[in-house]
Amino acid sequence: TRAGHGGRVTVLSTQSTSVGGTISARGGRASGNGGTVELSGEAGFRLTGRADTSAPHGALGTVVLDPRDLTITATVAGSNRTRVSTVDPNIAADAGGTATDAYVTPAQVQQLTGNVRLQATRDLTVASDLTYGGGSSLTLEAGRNLTVNAGVTLKVPVFQSQYGFIPSVLTLTAAAAGISGRDPAGTLQVLGNLLASGLALAAGSGGIVLGGQLTTLPGTVNSIAFATTGSVTQTGGSLATGNLTGNAASLSLTQAANQVGGIGVAGAQFTTTLGGATVTT
Repeated sequence: TRAGHGGRVTVLSTQSTSVGGTISARGGRASGNGGTVELSGEAGFRLTGRADTSAPHGALGTVVLDPRDLTITATVAGSNRTRVSTVDPNIAADAGGTATDAYVTPAQVQQLTGNVRLQATRDLTVASDLTYGGGSSLTLEAGRNLTVNAGVTLKVPVFQSQYGFIPSVLTLTAAAAGISGRDPAGTLQVLGNLLASGLALAAGSGGIVLGGQLTTLPGTVNSIAFATTGSVTQTGGSLATGNLTGNAASLSLTQAANQVGGIGVAGAQFTTTLGGATVTT
């Protein structure tokens, strides 16, 4: 249509889901925001179609993929699994060797249009480097553990016609609220490098473990926000950011290569419930 917001398209199943067509929830050509596309299968999914929630003259919509377990990988091992990176054109996942597994390649995520949310009911793993530039936010959520073993980069900034350049925000959440059956002891482990305008990292009582290079770019955000009932610890890598905000039981950032402009900004302080905070810069 010429004017109006995109609607909502939901494709769900209690077994496996296979989508090979084009799903569009675009905003109008002259005005209107993008809508929402949600794709899921409780027993795995396979997607070889296209999902588009763009808006030429409005805010981008949202694309949600939410299987039980999800791995972002360029290669799916095992003779009974399809190598999803060869599937064309835009979005691909494979139910893999067990009924509850789902896989998506970085190449397919890169081509999604909208603000993308990849949500696993149980565990989510990033096994291959992922670069995303189809929206201003990328959210990875797990009901239990979220493990990032490879790099995640958001192309910045993102331009939207009515809003100008929008800072990119990467959100990584373990033990995510709102997921049925979530494990409050979920852990976020970041061993790969992260790059975006802003980073928001959250976990349950299992805490947050950092081992990669975390970098935020100068601009209106330029911050790393932590939220966990456990501890934030650093085993390697480095932090380069304008500010640290959020809350944790304790904070231990001890790598000599850290570059932190400040801790807390107006209206967004950093607090520790156990009173322990060590930051080396």
